[in-house]
Amino acid sequence: MSVQMVLETKDDADLLVKRAFKSCEDLIEEGYVDHVKEIVRKYGDTVLIAVNVGGPSGIICANEFAIGLIMLYQKLSHEIFD
Repeated sequence: MSVQMVLETKDDADLLVKRAFKSCEDLIEEGYVDHVKEIVRKYGDTVLIAVNVGGPSGIICANEFAIGLIMLYQKLSHEIFD
């Protein structure tokens, strides 16, 4: 059984977002991005660091995510080497 929230006002939408999404500050405080410090220490600013902490459902659409990363790599490669 799923529970649905009816969004009738902007305040309802704001409440839903507040309940469903963590703020950047919350993610940092809860340790979701602790591993980034090690990546920066090892590689400096010569690499693109994109942190994925997932969504409120915890489901990652892996196929679309992988395609997006490939497209980003191709775009950056094209800009750097052409």
